[in-house]
Amino acid sequence: MNKTFSLLSLTFALLMGFVSCNSTVREPVDERKSKDHGDPISVVLTLTPGTLVNQVFTPQLNPTMPQRSRQTIEYSLQKEIGWAPKAGSNAGFEVYQASEDPTQVYRLDIHYYDLEHKDITYQFVENGQDKIHQHFFTAENVKTADGTLEHKEVRSNAVFDYVYGDTDPWSQEMGNNGVRWIGKDNPIGFKGYFRFKQVRNFEINTRLMHARISKYSRRDHTVSPFYAPTPGQRSEDAWDVTMRFPVSVSAASTTQK
Repeated sequence: MNKTFSLLSLTFALLMGFVSCNSTVREPVDERKSKDHGDPISVVLTLTPGTLVNQVFTPQLNPTMPQRSRQTIEYSLQKEIGWAPKAGSNAGFEVYQASEDPTQVYRLDIHYYDLEHKDITYQFVENGQDKIHQHFFTAENVKTADGTLEHKEVRSNAVFDYVYGDTDPWSQEMGNNGVRWIGKDNPIGFKGYFRFKQVRNFEINTRLMHARISKYSRRDHTVSPFYAPTPGQRSEDAWDVTMRFPVSVSAASTTQK
């Protein structure tokens, strides 16, 4: 009886240990507590006017016109005030309202740098980091040309449209051999395309979400639109970077090309 009891006890202990190990392996990792990327100290945002045809972007620049020039904002993490434009950097962007030509766009490129000013953008994409990171772009403090607040246009897609232009490989351009457009199914936002629909003055709140487990919905594996992270994402997930910069949209001009 003692041998039988001991054997049963040993078998039970082994089974419980097996179940325990399996449970530990299957438990989701909280990605907020085990970041596999560095902490950016500065960010460079570059806005370039051009055309997007068959997923290939072509710059169209006119150096004599601010709205048709390449514009850059350099943000840095500063003591007491947080993320803010560096001294000497542009504070915001000047753009034209979208024309009837759907190929006319503004491309925004985002690059992150560490304390030594080394580009660490790749760290947010490689080794599975692309599955838990996504930029969001929301309109805040929206005003008409005469200064009237447009409350209904805040945090919506009424002011601008944005298309995630991310590619695989992430640093390559569409049109090159082997490069795939993944922005629709795997939006990150290190490059993407704006069309500004209204003559407005507003701020774009730009945030990089670091998901607790995944940026994809558990229910249907969808992703949130560029302007609307879910309530759960806003409250539960981490945000690696938060920036806010002004945009001034002028009426479309026949001389803008």
